[in-house]
Amino acid sequence: MIKSSFFKKIAAAASGLHRESGSIAVETALGITFLVSTAVILSDMHQIGIERERLEAGAGSIAVNAAQQPKLTQYGLNALVDASLDTEVIIMNVLQSGAVQWMIRRGDGAMLCELNVEGKYFTGELPVDPPENSGEGNDESDVDGSTMSMIVVDVCRRTAGFELGKHLRLPRVIQVENIYRSNNREIKLDEALEEENLMPSDDDGEGSNA
Repeated sequence: MIKSSFFKKIAAAASGLHRESGSIAVETALGITFLVSTAVILSDMHQIGIERERLEAGAGSIAVNAAQQPKLTQYGLNALVDASLDTEVIIMNVLQSGAVQWMIRRGDGAMLCELNVEGKYFTGELPVDPPENSGEGNDESDVDGSTMSMIVVDVCRRTAGFELGKHLRLPRVIQVENIYRSNNREIKLDEALEEENLMPSDDDGEGSNA
């Protein structure tokens, strides 16, 4: 009886160890799966972050260089903008009041960017206070009192080309914006860029072609 009881205890202990070993194996497998999934997600986020930083650097470079020009030429703009098939660049000259003097688009014409523009005015946040007189210039007494202007650059890129895992649901477009104060109240355009200007003239009425 004693021997039989002893062997039963050994068998029970062995069975318990087997079950515990199986449980540990399952937990280990789940842990490895979690770690792999986390690593893939972090890698995806890192890749998106690198691309966003690249776009922000490009937008900043365009804004800084364009803001220093008293007159922007088509040749000079083409030298600033490296427009590839999956990237759209929008450049605007915006007065302190928010009035958009001109808007130029570079890209494949897919209209990727969602712009903060309504009619002839920039509706986003500018880094300066509006002038005391920020009239829309509807009559002779309603004059825009802006004393400065800014270059606003939006750069947008499709995310379809990213080779990411299936763990992240990406937006269709990555969009970044950079605003830089100009050295001039208004930056002129050469004749070629005037033809590309997306902002309507006074004779065209309200509304933007963007």
